[in-house]
Amino acid sequence: MIVLGIIALILGQAVGAAAPPVEAPQKADRVVIEKVIRDNIGWALTKDRPLLESTLAQDERLFIFNPTPDATVGWQQFVKGFDFWMDPRFKATVLDIRELRIDQSRSGDVAWWSCILDDLGEWDGRPIGWKDTRWTGVLERRDGTWRIVQMHFSFAQVRDPVSVALQTSGPFNVRSYLVWDDRSREAALIDPGSAVDELLATLDTKGLKLTYILLTHGHQDHLASLAAVRARFPGVLLGYSGQEREDFSAYSGWRTLFGAASVAEWEKDARTRAVMDCDYGKIPAPDLALEEPQALRLGNLAIQVLLTPGHSRGSVTFSVGRHLFPGDLILYHETGFMDYPLASREQTVASIRKLYATFPDETVLHAGHGEDSTIGTEKRQNRTVTATELTWGQ
Repeated sequence: MIVLGIIALILGQAVGAAAPPVEAPQKADRVVIEKVIRDNIGWALTKDRPLLESTLAQDERLFIFNPTPDATVGWQQFVKGFDFWMDPRFKATVLDIRELRIDQSRSGDVAWWSCILDDLGEWDGRPIGWKDTRWTGVLERRDGTWRIVQMHFSFAQVRDPVSVALQTSGPFNVRSYLVWDDRSREAALIDPGSAVDELLATLDTKGLKLTYILLTHGHQDHLASLAAVRARFPGVLLGYSGQEREDFSAYSGWRTLFGAASVAEWEKDARTRAVMDCDYGKIPAPDLALEEPQALRLGNLAIQVLLTPGHSRGSVTFSVGRHLFPGDLILYHETGFMDYPLASREQTVASIRKLYATFPDETVLHAGHGEDSTIGTEKRQNRTVTATELTWGQ
């Protein structure tokens, strides 16, 4: 029995020597891991680019989910953001990490974290950034160095009081919108294109009251069904800019106003010709000649009017909550049609950058054609006008 006891004691000591507790190295690692996490955001205060680069996996495994529709995949895509971050107009002002939790795998080579982040700054003197952001991520130990390989930024879901319905129609695939306040049930119809029957049906199925018909601009494709809708809802207020009404006569002469190549293409299709041959004599004068600053009450909401010329001389953008309706000023990753003398590249750039500077990155852009985007996405990825670059395509 004594011999067995000695053997057991020796075996116990051997096992203990072979498997030391993992708690001690994990505590040591936590200090290093936390520094990597904080440096990944804190570098911006001094624009210490090498510090940021030292925190990340510099290969195609790097993956970042942003709180906007876009994601960053791979190091080469990530480094494109430095043009924005290193621009002298960008300045980090507040970087705060709260409720940081770090965990580590049993192997000790993988760690993950979660926290609440305030990442605030300025662009050309105007506030930008994310507040109360949920930030999570994964790190790997590579050759003894901790590197972030994945990050995910998101916001707590807050019920949006603004509801938006979309209908795309006509040869130009114009996007018309119905916007309403969920509580008061008051609604506005924006840019009634070739067909808005689905949106008008939504008025009935949702029990909504149409209060406004609004135009971002007066091109034929964006008001093709205006006369019919106004006839059905004669008491609804019609709003568009006075400059657009002055330009109706120019739009009527579309065959000589627009570029020859565009006109030749449009002439080929009977449906397109029918839209372009809009009878502007049937378009009523605006009940509301839109200007800036101006706010239209929609139940408990306010529709803010911004003058954003460029695509046309009287183009406006509507802002409702976290939603923007810029018409054809800015589309997904590009700008609107410019092939006629009433369009202005200089005004387009100024108006787009006005939106970039005025609204948070997560603001949704509901364009007149194509698909939705966000302010943050277009600041970085618009092919013509980003926050820092200007490249007109041929």
